[in-house]
Amino acid sequence: MIGQSIKRKEDPRLLVGAAEYTGDVELRGMAYMAVLRSPHAHARIRGIDPSKALELGEVLAVLTGAEIQQHCQSQFLLFALKDGVR
Repeated sequence: MIGQSIKRKEDPRLLVGAAEYTGDVELRGMAYMAVLRSPHAHARIRGIDPSKALELGEVLAVLTGAEIQQHCQSQFLLFALKDGVR
């Protein structure tokens, strides 16, 4: 294998635009997620008010770093910054 070309099975569908990506999949009732990041490095978070977003009716939930931390493993600990951003 080392130093040899390997014929990839997936290349033809990638080259002609026929490959299906996770971004192409739409399921009935599917929800979408967006991550909002602070535009200010090292800023202090004084509060998060999700009320306007939740009033839209289309928003299922607004999760802050504190809520995310309760459900995620260590690779997501940056969300644990409850009072500041990096």
